[in-house]
Amino acid sequence: MSNVLDIWLHIGLLVVLDMASVFAAQDVDVFVSTFISMMFLIFMIAGVLGAILWGIAMQVARWRRKPWRFFLSHHKSSTGAAARLLKIHLQKRSSLFTTFLDTDNLRDLTELFHFVKDSETVLVLASPAILARKWCIGEIVTAKQHDIETVLLKWPTFQYPTETFRKNLTFAIPGVEALTAHGISLDDVSLAMKWLGSLDVVPFPDLLDADSLIRICDNVTGTVSSVKDRRNSGKELPVQANCLLLADPADQEAVATCYILDEMLVSLLKGELLPLMLRHGEPIPEQVDAHWKVLLICTSGCLKSSDLAAWLVDLYEPSPVILPIIADPNFLVPTEPYMDACDVEASINDYEREVYVKMIGIVFQEIATVFAPQSHSSTQE
Repeated sequence: MSNVLDIWLHIGLLVVLDMASVFAAQDVDVFVSTFISMMFLIFMIAGVLGAILWGIAMQVARWRRKPWRFFLSHHKSSTGAAARLLKIHLQKRSSLFTTFLDTDNLRDLTELFHFVKDSETVLVLASPAILARKWCIGEIVTAKQHDIETVLLKWPTFQYPTETFRKNLTFAIPGVEALTAHGISLDDVSLAMKWLGSLDVVPFPDLLDADSLIRICDNVTGTVSSVKDRRNSGKELPVQANCLLLADPADQEAVATCYILDEMLVSLLKGELLPLMLRHGEPIPEQVDAHWKVLLICTSGCLKSSDLAAWLVDLYEPSPVILPIIADPNFLVPTEPYMDACDVEASINDYEREVYVKMIGIVFQEIATVFAPQSHSSTQE
């Protein structure tokens, strides 16, 4: 607005000065010149007044607007990385899309439900585990009680609470009685569980990728992404790519961690490292050689993934540096004889199994790095 006002005033001033130069001429229509000058002076004054009124209106709107546009209600252990990835992409859409994430913004647990009240929209990341978390249930109840717009990001395996669930809340939700200290009764919880079935639903995909993430943000924000991130879509191999990100495609948290790591590498390394993330069924690109870097996202059970097994076998010949990234506290570093290789979900022949065992040994000779985006925003710093 300041730039528009500046241009407006400069145009008016230039016209007035130009009219003033006309008075130096012998033959001049004084009335016309004076009229034009007065009109532009009035336009300049009107521009200043308009800017003042616009500023007042914006300030009033800011006072009336809640501090948080979105509140992410999620179960940290099962959807923590997905929640952080969603926050990153929502805030990239617009500075107006302020997003509350408890691991970043909550300092006192007693204030949790106040943050729900201070949000315009509650996004419930509805994984199966969320119904067993009393604080998540409290967030949902608070949203219902205060008529806050609530959207369900529904995981494929999520099941709505049944009548039996609602009748046995103390058994189904451990510690739910603690919510009574915050003015939430078991009847309130039961009504909120029934209310879940009436909410707008945005499906969360079985296999998370860049395109599905864009669609989720489009649905939630009501906006359309102006530029598709083709580098992350997996449809094209960037010419400058020099790094592979590998994760179990069936593990949504691992894939979300991959995308978060991708965002960090691109923004912090300023083009020195351009990652490429492989999706389910995609082969190792032919361009990969010993000069490439490979980051392997390690989560519980990932070594049983047929995709990861195939990728590691294919990387045996190029022999790039493979750095293990531990993104799950439940991940156990394998030890010889690496029996996990014998439990790959898809059948592999004896030669591939032998190579896979060798690759696991090579990978975990490197010092692993811990990366836990579900825990705190300091991971991004």
